[in-house]
Amino acid sequence: MFNTVKSNLDLLQVITQETGLVMKGKHLEECPFCHNHGCFSLVPQSNNQDYKCFSCQERGDVFIFLEKYLGLSKSDALYDAARRAGVTLPEKSEGKKTTGNIETESDQERMYRLAAEFYHNAMLEEDLPGKKYPDAQEWFIRSRGHTPDTLQKMHAGWSTGKLLPYLLEQGFTVEDCIKYGIATIRKKKGKAAETPQEDLPPADFFWPGLAIFPVIDSTGKVITLTTKDPSKKFPDLQLKGIPKKWFLNNAALGRSDILCEGQNDIASLLDIGIEAMGSCGAPGQEQLILLKNHYSGKMLSLWFDKDAQQPWATDKANGNGGASHIRFIYHGLADSDVVVKIIVHPGEGKDPDDYIRALLAAGKSPMEVKNSIRELKRDALDPLEWETGQLAIIPDKRDRLEAFKARKLATMINSLESQADQEIAVDAAAKAIGISMKAMEDLINSAVDLYSSLQEQFNGDLKKADAHNLSQAIFRWFGNGAGARFYKTGDDRVFLYYQRRQYEIGNNLTFNTLMFQLTRLAFVEKPGNIVWYFLQQLANLYGDPVDMMSWMHTDREKDIAYLNLNSDHNKIVRLAPGQEPELIDNGTNEQGILLTKSPQMRHFQYLPTASEADGFAALKSLIMDTTPCEVHLRYFLVAWTASIFLMNLQSDRGLVQITANSSVGKSKVAERISQLIYGASYVGKGTGAAETRVATNNPLMFLDNVENRNLTQGLVDFMLLLANSSHKPKAKSGSDSEVIYQRLDSMAIITSIEPFPGRLPELVNRAFHIELDGQFKQHGYMHDEVMRSISKNRNLILSVLLRMIAVDVLPNLSGRADWSKFIQTQHGAHTKDRNNEHICTMLIILEALLKRLPLKNDDRPAKEQAGALMGWWITYWNEREKTTSVTSNTLLTMMDGLAKEIMTKIKGAGDNCSFSAHPEFKAPYPKGAIGETAMNEQGVQVKVYFDNEYRQEFFLTNKMQEVVMDKDVEDIARTFQRLEFIITSAELYTLFNRFCKGQGIRNSYEGASALAARIRTDKDVMEMGGWTYISPAGKKGHNQYRKSGGQWYWRFSKRFEVRD
Repeated sequence: MFNTVKSNLDLLQVITQETGLVMKGKHLEECPFCHNHGCFSLVPQSNNQDYKCFSCQERGDVFIFLEKYLGLSKSDALYDAARRAGVTLPEKSEGKKTTGNIETESDQERMYRLAAEFYHNAMLEEDLPGKKYPDAQEWFIRSRGHTPDTLQKMHAGWSTGKLLPYLLEQGFTVEDCIKYGIATIRKKKGKAAETPQEDLPPADFFWPGLAIFPVIDSTGKVITLTTKDPSKKFPDLQLKGIPKKWFLNNAALGRSDILCEGQNDIASLLDIGIEAMGSCGAPGQEQLILLKNHYSGKMLSLWFDKDAQQPWATDKANGNGGASHIRFIYHGLADSDVVVKIIVHPGEGKDPDDYIRALLAAGKSPMEVKNSIRELKRDALDPLEWETGQLAIIPDKRDRLEAFKARKLATMINSLESQADQEIAVDAAAKAIGISMKAMEDLINSAVDLYSSLQEQFNGDLKKADAHNLSQAIFRWFGNGAGARFYKTGDDRVFLYYQRRQYEIGNNLTFNTLMFQLTRLAFVEKPGNIVWYFLQQLANLYGDPVDMMSWMHTDREKDIAYLNLNSDHNKIVRLAPGQEPELIDNGTNEQGILLTKSPQMRHFQYLPTASEADGFAALKSLIMDTTPCEVHLRYFLVAWTASIFLMNLQSDRGLVQITANSSVGKSKVAERISQLIYGASYVGKGTGAAETRVATNNPLMFLDNVENRNLTQGLVDFMLLLANSSHKPKAKSGSDSEVIYQRLDSMAIITSIEPFPGRLPELVNRAFHIELDGQFKQHGYMHDEVMRSISKNRNLILSVLLRMIAVDVLPNLSGRADWSKFIQTQHGAHTKDRNNEHICTMLIILEALLKRLPLKNDDRPAKEQAGALMGWWITYWNEREKTTSVTSNTLLTMMDGLAKEIMTKIKGAGDNCSFSAHPEFKAPYPKGAIGETAMNEQGVQVKVYFDNEYRQEFFLTNKMQEVVMDKDVEDIARTFQRLEFIITSAELYTLFNRFCKGQGIRNSYEGASALAARIRTDKDVMEMGGWTYISPAGKKGHNQYRKSGGQWYWRFSKRFEVRD
């Protein structure tokens, strides 16, 4: 039966008819459930009979869609689908719409189902001739403005006072109806106070004229019934005896991310196509448990009434109405991983219902109103931001200060896990109250008062207290309310994690300072040293065993990455192959992984339902489109940035060097990447010590305006250390002999006017060069506006990138081997082959990226597009390195300068230096690896010139010719000469000393052996510059010319074109 109905239906047609949405490419314009864009599509493998949303993970067939979207039971969904398909099914036993699973329901569930159907049908029958209850449609549709579809989804009804007789007809007794709260016995009031009250006959619990809203769970069962009085004379009612373990529209629990207050709010949201839950007044503990269970790791947006505030003296801590409900919920969820946000709508409207109706009354379409609410959700506040805003609306400054204390906002600020976030919160709170920053900081510091607690426990004299009892009191204070944790590592070290910082417990400056600040105790005075000792023992006994890591850890056996991105509740992000990113506890997880925080990382909130389409659109517009360079380099920059999170999956980490003149904006490119990764710009210069410290604790370094003239050996070594992913030795604190090795889990972006010089090939080969060009600058670009937009969209962009890495990159890492073979066969020894492993990782990332952001007007598969981009990268780097090497190589520069000077001297010698035969130039010539066609079979004559200044003999050949053959043009005859000299490394080093002295410069080489090594290393660059190392004929690969007297001689030959 199900298959028959399904095969006769077009799922896409059903969805578009019900939602009014249209397909855009392969995706519906938005998901009907989570309302994100570009994430909802049909599943081709099911012949388009199933759907899936990649944001909220909703999936199913036409029956599940009708159940969830229309709020139907399984039975109703089948009959609805059959009607659409033109398939006749057997008649239902009940002629009107039902809810719940009839086969498995209890007596109470059946009674509630029948009651809900009765009230709903009573509301529908209002339009029939002889209508008895005209208020229903008047209130629901004309007065409240709700749509018939909304009333159907909510199963809304109308009380008539005639339910009890109907239930008796269905086989229930009066006692049953009273037992389950549907009926009641009221008292008849006597005419005088002393007259005994008489029982009235049993009657409906809900009197006529009330709007009825059943509470239906995810299985379709009616849990209870609630009411709304249209006359507003009576408060909302619900059936007695039903514990409040439910929400209005309870079926949306875990699916909708908006929690509001009442039935009208839910109805107005449904009118515009947004599903929400309602708390039905003040929430309870049972509801908190439901929220914890259904929203673990998810976001929950609270949108409650803006009730008129009571005088502040009544309840400074909790307030009243909607504000008190918000505080109850966010405080109750504080120990969970539910991400609570608070929606605050503008305008005078009291609640969501008022806000929505005002927009519709102003002529906005439902879609426009929905977009406005989406903006409100995006700008929703975290609890501390909301509380700060609540302070600002209190009229009197003294009351604002009292409310700040009563609501314990100082503790909330202290619990923030980022110093940057703390500073922002302190500034906002100070402005909201109207006090200075210094006063606010004092207020916050005083909220953390271990010293006063200890003074009270030990009668005001800590120095005379028993050290063991004192250390236990300190240990308990940290563990019970201060938000601290104790850890121990495998190398017998113990740590305290407190207020976003890691402290090693022992006699060291950072821990000593903390303890003095909190307790006024010092290690050098009793009982300080003994307290320190006992704290170490307590931490070792009761601390959690962990492996101490940096900000990231990679399980290379399982390809799982763990990242500390400064998320709420000291959570870290776990990226496992093929799985959605997961937030797990830091330090107390099953793997025992403890990650330190990046001091520069501002708070990051992973968004599990983030829209991929919106996230990657923001990435393209804010990062890629704003980078003034060729398109293929923009893709490279994003792939490289994403590889930061996988840096430990390869042995090399290529640096990025961005070059441009001062007006193109190279530093701004770096600032935008910094804003994305950190939430702030950290682009600038630092000292060597500062740079090393940053690199040990942060994922990305920025070295700004690094020019070749300022390249010190220390800076070069530091950059090479980053590129090689090496360990840096450091003296162990408190030890004169032990060292520890710090891993630099960091990558680097360097900005410069010019590329690294050719004299540093080990650095050039490890740096990916991106040259900016003013012709690609974005018109109308405003840096501050873009930086604010990046900050606003940072959680969204990073969330979709992390999900892409987990779902599409990590499962495909084995594909790097194929890319490695492709690079080696297609591109051979390219200029960046030292970074081949890193390039292969970026290509896997690029494949995933191109599935989401394909090249414009390119229909090739993502892998083919990635191969084309990689080819462009390598060609681009090869061309630029060739130019850089020739123009900036130190050996080539000095040899060319020397050759030019000698040629000038030979020319000045005139007739005193003439051409003649010479044993080194006898036939055939040229020799060795020069490469020109031997045109002088009888040998070549040369001028022999001995330079007295350099004490060296030079040879200048007579003019020679070679013919260059080209099939497209006539053969070209070229005339050239060669300048040659034969010399040892030691003699050349001495010659360079004299040459440099004459030029007023310093010899860059420290000695003859360093020069010899450089001669070998720079052979390719020298050949590009016109020099040849002549070696004995037949000795392929041999660089030196001959060995004599125990020394090796080089024979250098420089080619000069001769123009007649």
